[in-house]
Amino acid sequence: MIFIYLGSIFNSYKEISMKKLLFFACITFLSVPIVLNAQTSSEIYVFDFKIWLDQFSLSNPVNVTNNPGFYDNQPSFLPGGRSFLYSSSDESGKTDIYLYDLTGKERRRVTYTPEVSEFSPLITPDKKSYSCIILEEDGTQKLWKYFVDAPVASLVTDIDSVGYHAWYNKNVLALFIVGNNDNALHIIDIETGENKKIASKIGRNLYKIPGEDNISFVDMSVSKEWKIMSGNVQTELVEEIISTIPKSQDYLWTPGGLIIMGDGQKLYKFDPKNDPDWIELADLSDYGLNKFDRIAINEQASKLAVVVQEKIE
Repeated sequence: MIFIYLGSIFNSYKEISMKKLLFFACITFLSVPIVLNAQTSSEIYVFDFKIWLDQFSLSNPVNVTNNPGFYDNQPSFLPGGRSFLYSSSDESGKTDIYLYDLTGKERRRVTYTPEVSEFSPLITPDKKSYSCIILEEDGTQKLWKYFVDAPVASLVTDIDSVGYHAWYNKNVLALFIVGNNDNALHIIDIETGENKKIASKIGRNLYKIPGEDNISFVDMSVSKEWKIMSGNVQTELVEEIISTIPKSQDYLWTPGGLIIMGDGQKLYKFDPKNDPDWIELADLSDYGLNKFDRIAINEQASKLAVVVQEKIE
């Protein structure tokens, strides 16, 4: 079987990452992938966003993917804040990595891998590559990364069943490891090979907490009492931050240390230093959006990406 990679990487992160594109092509041997879970049709909307002190602004929603009937999901902003990577499916049902440039209003394919699927793209800490999950035909699901100056994917870790990930630093990652009724949080060091399991039955969103040496995750071990937790990478101490919005697991951290979370219709915020509980920010049904889940924010906290599930007529 043939795996073909056609990549485009971004020359300048400080301005617009679409200024220069480098294209690579190579041939190697892998297996045809299957999708572990059926993907639902979704679109990515981007809002102008601003939050400061007790003031909040959300406006100008745009369906930037505008790709009806397909899976457009897992947005992840690039440095500079004017473009983001995301995972998108085609007619075959496979997913590749795409880039959307907000300035040029362009959607461009970054990878073309017809025999595997790629998910969950994230820029690496050195900003010289991006990592993603590659799913193969036999169910193997590992973390790889694509370099700016190399034509092929490089394996980050040989650990299998990786569902999601977050970079703590250039060597340490948090991994969501898929298990039978026990999706677990592992902290790994790719330099030393150390692998520590620090939590069980977690949600899919993992983040390095701004300004801290901790990773956040959602503890889903009690069915009706999900909690956002903080796990210390060094000591493995796990502490509760706040209970989630009921039945919600998708959240984000703003660069300033606020948590934004949704319930499928409304957005809420929580300031761990000042707020006693969640505070409602906006009702997205006012914009005609009634079922959203994943959310992402750029490093300037000026753009908010929202994944909206499409209506099935």
